[in-house]
Amino acid sequence: KAFFCTKDFAHHRQWLSGEFEKVIEARNCLQEVVSDRKSLADFRAALYIHIEQWKTDALDKIQYTAEKTRGQTAKILDDKTQDVDNGLYGVTKQLREMQEMDNYVEDDLDQ
Repeated sequence: KAFFCTKDFAHHRQWLSGEFEKVIEARNCLQEVVSDRKSLADFRAALYIHIEQWKTDALDKIQYTAEKTRGQTAKILDDKTQDVDNGLYGVTKQLREMQEMDNYVEDDLDQ
C-alpha cells in the first residue's frame, strides 16, 4: 500500500479506474466466450437432433425400399416360375402324346 498526496491521489485514482475498466472489459470478454459456448452447445444439441432425425428418416426410406423391392422380386420370380411351369406343361403334354403314340423321330428329340 502506498500513501499519496491529494494531487498524486487523483492521478493514481484515475489510473486505478482505467485498470478497473480493463478488468471489467476482460470479464465481459470472458462472459461472451462462456455465452458463445452455451450457444454453441445449444446449436450442437439441435444439430445432433437434426442428424438423428435424418438417420431415422433415411433408415425408414431404406426399409420401405427394401420391402417394396422384396415384393417386386417375389412377384417377378412367381411370374417367371409360372411361365416355366406353363412351358413345361406344354412340353410334358407333347412328350407324353408322342410317347403314347410311339410317334417320334430324331428331329423331335433335337427340339
